[in-house]
Amino acid sequence: MFPMKTRILLTIFVTCLAFWSTGQTAHAQDESLKRARDAVDQGQDLFQAGTFADAAEQSKTAYEARQFKQFLFNIGACYEKASDYAQALTYYEKYLGEKPAQDDVDKTNLRIQALKKAIDEAKAAGADPNAPSEAKKDLAKVEIPGLVVIESDPAGADIYIDSLDSKPLSKTPWNGSLSGEHTIIVTRKGY
Repeated sequence: MFPMKTRILLTIFVTCLAFWSTGQTAHAQDESLKRARDAVDQGQDLFQAGTFADAAEQSKTAYEARQFKQFLFNIGACYEKASDYAQALTYYEKYLGEKPAQDDVDKTNLRIQALKKAIDEAKAAGADPNAPSEAKKDLAKVEIPGLVVIESDPAGADIYIDSLDSKPLSKTPWNGSLSGEHTIIVTRKGY
C-alpha cells in the first residue's frame, strides 16, 4: 500500500483454476473472490488517501467475501494507522487465532505488545490511549503483506514454488503471503 511495487504485490491474487469446471461451486467461488478483490482494491485506494478507518471497512468487506486470515491482519493494520488501537488489537488477536506462519506470529505479537504497553502508559497518565507514544515509536512501519490465493478444481493439487524439484509448498486450496518474485507450479496426477 505504500510504493507502487508494494501496491502491485498487495493486489496479487493468484487463482489457479488449472482444472476448469463450470459448476455452481466454481462460479460462487469466482464471485466471492471478485468481491474480495474489489474490496481490497478500494481499500488500498482509501489507505493511500489516508482514510484508514474506511480502508478497514473495505478489508472487512473482503473478509466477509472470502475468509482469508490475512484480511484480519489488514483490518488491524488499518485501525492501527487510524490510531484506533483497541480495534487494532482486536483484529491482530483474531488474526493470531487463525494460526498464521510463525514469522507472522512473532511480528504480530510484537505489535500487540507495543500497542498494549502504549495504551497502558496512556491510561496510567490519564492521557488518550490512541495518542502517539514512545512505546508505539518502537513499532516498525506497519505494512500490509500481499495475499496469494491458489485454488484448483479438483482440490488437492500440489503447489510448488519455482521448481518441481523442491518440496511442495502445500496442496490446493491455499492462501498466504510470499515474498519476492516466484513461479507457481500447480500439478495433480492425472491432469
